[in-house]
Amino acid sequence: ARRRFLGFPVDRHAPSRRRRRQNDPPPEHAAEIAQLERLHQILNQRHFGGTLGTIPVRLSERMRSRLGEFRADHDGRPLAITLSRQHLQRDGLGAAAETLLHEMVHQWQAETGRPLDHGRAFRAKAREVGIRPHATVPAGPMATLDLRGIIA
Repeated sequence: ARRRFLGFPVDRHAPSRRRRRQNDPPPEHAAEIAQLERLHQILNQRHFGGTLGTIPVRLSERMRSRLGEFRADHDGRPLAITLSRQHLQRDGLGAAAETLLHEMVHQWQAETGRPLDHGRAFRAKAREVGIRPHATVPAGPMATLDLRGIIA
């Protein structure tokens, strides 16, 4: 029975699980994405000694309840950082840069084999890079990174 069960040609009877293809960003996002990817490089050099890998930075029109998200594959390898476009437009580049740096701390966790969480190691690294060590949005004005001299 086991041999018969395991020998069943399931691929002929069940649809394959296709990966959702990431669409190319709309042309109107290109300049913003290029600026955020450049900012990722600069913040990587400044706060992580250039040790983080280059990953895509995306903007989401649909993200409403979160400011950003770091995604890794099932093995913990970094895939992308996505920021809310609404956050960027509403709160400005300085606030979005702080969110990007928050997500880069998660990237650092993934690339150094640490758990992806907001635990002790995350909070210590967040303080080290100069951001609030919380995963929540403050009730008042957003904290923003001072980008003078970083981004033209």
